[in-house]
Amino acid sequence: MRSLAVIGALLLVPATLAAQEPLVAAGTRVRLTTKALEKVDGTVTEWRGDTIVLSPKKGLLTSVPMGDVVDLLVVRGRRSNPWGGAVKGMVIGGGTGLVVLAALCGEEDIDPGAGEGSPNTCSWSDVGFLLMGTGALTVAGGAVGLVVGTIVGTDRWQPAVLPSARLSVRPLPRGGVGVGFALSF
Repeated sequence: MRSLAVIGALLLVPATLAAQEPLVAAGTRVRLTTKALEKVDGTVTEWRGDTIVLSPKKGLLTSVPMGDVVDLLVVRGRRSNPWGGAVKGMVIGGGTGLVVLAALCGEEDIDPGAGEGSPNTCSWSDVGFLLMGTGALTVAGGAVGLVVGTIVGTDRWQPAVLPSARLSVRPLPRGGVGVGFALSF
């Protein structure tokens, strides 16, 4: 019986320490997932015992008990993202080219040529020329996106190690105190 009490006390020591020391410093951007599969992005404003308080991108302060957190990702700097930037740039450049193509093919000043249809329509040569312009805008957008993705980059998310043993103490709605213990393995 005495050995069970010693084992229980040893299990509670890391849980008490984990509840007192924050896993992530205040001001750090985090992305967490709760047991209800709710995803929350925000900046840590404070730790209250076993509860993390976040300031999300949109909305009011959100308190999440650490016992409900399943996954915790932390921003650890930035990394370059040239290929992601290139793809975004190509999509923007190609989309711009298609908008220009559609706008110019509806203009009255485009000459359809002899016997090639009525005004306000593009001839095949005009369409070919405009598609080449769309291709050029796609390549130019990809090049600009490559440079921007390399310089600006994107956040580097890394998982934070959640404590395996957690102790939570909460006031109950009708008075009193509730104590919870969670052990993950």
